[in-house]
Amino acid sequence: MKVAVSNSLACVLVLCGSAALRGADTVAPPPNPPAPITPPAALSPQLVQALGELAGDDYVQRQQAVDKIQAALADAIGALIRQNDPEARNRMAGIMEYNAALSRWGLEALQLPPAQRAAVVAWAMAPRMAPLIARVYATHPEQRQEAIRELARNTDPNAGTLLARLICDEDATVRLMAMDAVRQRPATPVIVDALWNVAVGAAGPATYNRSPTMLNTLALEFNSPQLYGGRTLDERAAIGVLIGLKDAGVAARVGVYLEQHAAEKMSGGQGGSVFLGNNPLRGVLALAQSYHARQAIAPLMKIVAGPVSGTSNINFGGHPTCLTNRTEAMAAICLISGLKPEDYDLHKSPQINQWCTTDAAAEKQAATKLIQWYQDHRAEFAAPTAPAAPLAPVAH
Repeated sequence: MKVAVSNSLACVLVLCGSAALRGADTVAPPPNPPAPITPPAALSPQLVQALGELAGDDYVQRQQAVDKIQAALADAIGALIRQNDPEARNRMAGIMEYNAALSRWGLEALQLPPAQRAAVVAWAMAPRMAPLIARVYATHPEQRQEAIRELARNTDPNAGTLLARLICDEDATVRLMAMDAVRQRPATPVIVDALWNVAVGAAGPATYNRSPTMLNTLALEFNSPQLYGGRTLDERAAIGVLIGLKDAGVAARVGVYLEQHAAEKMSGGQGGSVFLGNNPLRGVLALAQSYHARQAIAPLMKIVAGPVSGTSNINFGGHPTCLTNRTEAMAAICLISGLKPEDYDLHKSPQINQWCTTDAAAEKQAATKLIQWYQDHRAEFAAPTAPAAPLAPVAH
């Protein structure tokens, strides 16, 4: 019975919705108050009465109801920690962690609109679902990993939402397992959002500790001989999943990202890098090529026609290579539009896994040729939100 009471107390605020937050306000109730909520049967009559009073018209009554519920929570915790038997203490510790995990879920559920919250609570509080929710919000990563295995078998959209949350988890193995679990699921907006944020480095810790064994369990979409530090493994895994999902909205995201950020990261005067390395832009270009994102052509052409911020000339065993901050952009344009990179003297160097030309003269010639091609076809690729501006001559 104590376990049932602990479980029920954890979701009291969720069941009461916004009414629980009115304990400290003085605002008059709305003309049409929400229908009363049926509390769990495991609660005591006194607590059931307090839950009903949370939505009362009188401020003092609402505040007293909050005090009663807080006292009931304190009594429940006190009963759990008074155990003297070692085995009982261990079990009580597990129950308290279970209650805390459900409470963390409840705090997030409270932020949802009423109709969505009611649907989520109905799903989460169904038989055998509460323990799964508790594992998703557990403090131990092993429990969150176990939750992912179960969520992967659950086809309900709410299970996908929980997996999306775990894609941005603080634990490296949890993140990668969650990304792997959504590969065969529908590309819902919340899943695509989570993957995109990881792919462009906008989610999760700044530094990750990674498990090398995960390389053998994820079908990454890159052939780089080296894994760089930082977020690279997560970003590549997210890119690989996005490529497999074939979501119609990814191409538009790529176009917006390149329009807003690519020029700053690759063009002269803005610290543009010759070697992409673990730059998230590399993954975005991979997405642009996989999705044949025509929205990417216009912003990439701005890079091609822009200044050269740096040039690297390397000779690998008698094979000269030259690359600049715009070489990868030129190759991406070719691959997206169906042009042949070799027609622009572009080839991929196996030594550095990046697109190159043979020398600076060939690089300039390739840019000039691409700009001419774009001038002839720009109507097919112009950004729909703004008129296309004339491109400047090729920068030296």
